Amino acid sequence: MIATAFMSMWISNTATAVMMLPIALAIVSQLKDNPDTDKNENKIFGKALMLGIAYSASIGGVATLIGTPPNLVLAGVVQESFGYEITFAQWFKFGLPISIIYCFMLKYLTSFAFSFKQKAFPGGRAKY
Repeated sequence: MIATAFMSMWISNTATAVMMLPIALAIVSQLKDNPDTDKNENKIFGKALMLGIAYSASIGGVATLIGTPPNLVLAGVVQESFGYEITFAQWFKFGLPISIIYCFMLKYLTSFAFSFKQKAFPGGRAKY
């Protein structure tokens, strides 16, 4: 989720989600092929992973002015209506803390909503 949010700070939310979903689908398909994992646990993990990518892409877009197009629209409306220009640094000072807080909230929300017993998945660590 953190990688998705970080990427979404610099490119579009939709593009970030499209880039991250194949990686997540590959992880979920590897779990399905492994006989050591429970089928229901894999479904729960897959749902949490997919929703985590979607939500964290939106959360990361809030952090910067270029993260998502509505941020630029708002900056333009504020400048036209009030004559006040919102700079990249001003938006970043406001958006980054909010984005970080929301990322932690999303982590705990998905952990609570999609709780599963399995703490580690086979193939999750490299063997030397």
